[in-house]
Amino acid sequence: MFNQFLYHRTEVPVIEQGEDRFYQTPDGTFPSVTTVLSRLKDNTQLDKWRNKVGNEEADAIRFQANEKGKTLHSLAERYLSNDENWKQGIASVNLSTFRPIQKFLDENVITVYGLELLVWSKKLKIAGRTDALVDWKNGKHIIDFKTSKREVKEDSTKAYFFKLQATIYAMLVEEHYWTSVPYSTILVMQNGRGPLIISFKNGEMREEAEALIKKIPELFPG
Repeated sequence: MFNQFLYHRTEVPVIEQGEDRFYQTPDGTFPSVTTVLSRLKDNTQLDKWRNKVGNEEADAIRFQANEKGKTLHSLAERYLSNDENWKQGIASVNLSTFRPIQKFLDENVITVYGLELLVWSKKLKIAGRTDALVDWKNGKHIIDFKTSKREVKEDSTKAYFFKLQATIYAMLVEEHYWTSVPYSTILVMQNGRGPLIISFKNGEMREEAEALIKKIPELFPG
C-alpha cells in the first residue's frame, strides 16, 4: 500500500484537432506536451513502414498498440491508487508485462501525490497530463509509463524524447503546484522482454526543454 496525499486535480475542456490536442485552461488555450514534441519528431521511418504494410494494416497495428498502452497505463494508475481490484479484467499477458514494474514501484514509491495530473503554464504556454507524481526516498519524481512493441535503448532518440517530455512535466508541476520535482523516472514496458527503467535528474534536460518551449509560438502561430 502506498501513502496517498493527493493534490487537487483540475480538469479543463480539451480540443482535439486531428492528432493534436489543446487544453482550454483559465490562462489560455495551450498545446499539449505530446503535441509539441510530435512536431519535432522525424517520421521518415514510420512513413516508410506505413507505405510498406499499407494504411489499413498500419492503422490496425497502431490501434492495438494504443489499446495495450491504455490498458497498462490504467493498470499502473489503479495499482498506485491502492485499488483492491486493480487486476480485475486484465489479461494475463498484460499482467505479466506489468509484474516487473509492480516490483519496482513497491521497492521505490513511498507517497503518491497525483495520478493523471493536468498541469499547465501561463508563462511557458504549454499543458500536459503527467502519469504520476510520487515521493521516493530521494525526493519527488515524475513517473511516466510507456509501452513499446520494439526494444527501446536508453541512448536512442525515442528515449531522448521520453526524457524531454518528463522534464517538461516536472517544470509544469513546479509552476502549477509550487513544489520542486528534482527527478523523473520513465518505465518502458516492452513486449517479450523486461522493462527499460530510466531515472535521471530533471536538471540534465532543462536547457533542451527550455529551448523547445521557445519554439512553441513558431510551431503554433496564432
